[in-house]
Amino acid sequence: NKPPIDCGNTNFRAEIFNESEVYYADIVNDGYIDIKGFIIKDVSVGTKTILEESSEKVSAGETKKVTFYNVSSSQTEILIVPKVVSLKDPTNQTIGTCKDEYGVKLTVP
Repeated sequence: NKPPIDCGNTNFRAEIFNESEVYYADIVNDGYIDIKGFIIKDVSVGTKTILEESSEKVSAGETKKVTFYNVSSSQTEILIVPKVVSLKDPTNQTIGTCKDEYGVKLTVP
């Protein structure tokens, strides 16, 4: 029974790049809550597989480059889903993954 997480206030943009077959995204956190990491999913046609988990934190108002280690040209679309801390945990240690609708879908270049 996980405590609730505040995904409704996540607000981020992402743009994906391919540099010599290494994929990364510039992620801009436009929201006012810190993002504590991301789940990267392959959402190419007929698929929904978790490719990797990133513990890269992007604080409110920050822009950060996040490198992907399992994204390749075999994927056509990926979904970047944010992870945030629980509203009910005063120590900010409980991190949960948001539902897919809070993610950002990117077309792999």
